[in-house]
Amino acid sequence: MTTRGPRHSEAMARISHVLTAWLDTQSPHAGVVVAGEARCRIMADPDTIVGIDVAYFQGPQAVELPEDAKFYDGPPVLAVEVLSL
Repeated sequence: MTTRGPRHSEAMARISHVLTAWLDTQSPHAGVVVAGEARCRIMADPDTIVGIDVAYFQGPQAVELPEDAKFYDGPPVLAVEVLSL
């Protein structure tokens, strides 16, 4: 497990804030901005699940994700990885 430093956390927060502010100007159910090792299955058979620092998933299937979902199914429209030094 990688330990994130203060700068890493600040970068994630700032990027999430900008993306969320943009998303608020879009139509309802446009998508969702997530952060903090958001789990995403980018490939099935075999399952390939990755954790993403900040991501934007588009469409109602992302917004209306079931409560018991373990991950977002499919790649995000935007994935941001913050370099930890």
